[in-house]
Amino acid sequence: MGAISQSKSIVALLGVILVGGCEGSSIPTDFWGDFETYRSKPHFRAFAMTKGGHPTQRAIGFAWNRGSVDAAIEKTLETCREYQDYQECRVFYIGDINVEGMSDEEFKHAKEVYRRNRSATNDDL
Repeated sequence: MGAISQSKSIVALLGVILVGGCEGSSIPTDFWGDFETYRSKPHFRAFAMTKGGHPTQRAIGFAWNRGSVDAAIEKTLETCREYQDYQECRVFYIGDINVEGMSDEEFKHAKEVYRRNRSATNDDL
């Protein structure tokens, strides 16, 4: 398998990381460097994180360079769940769209917008 093929299947998993929570922010400040790395990756991409459980632990994972939005989401959640069986893994971003707290209908719409426009943000919803 060549380097290009291998890069398509790379998933970043940062495992369980100890952080001191960040009130009012969907992503703790300790993860902003990792989030910027995620944002630099090619589309389609998704970013997931655990929320809840022990207040000082969060696991994050992200997938990129996937063939579809759903494939990015699936791989991201699969990877997150490998390391977190006691906390729920949730998708926080697809591309540059913050999907945290969206209803199922809003999430479906966000996925469609991202599928059509890979540079979409929440302003495009």
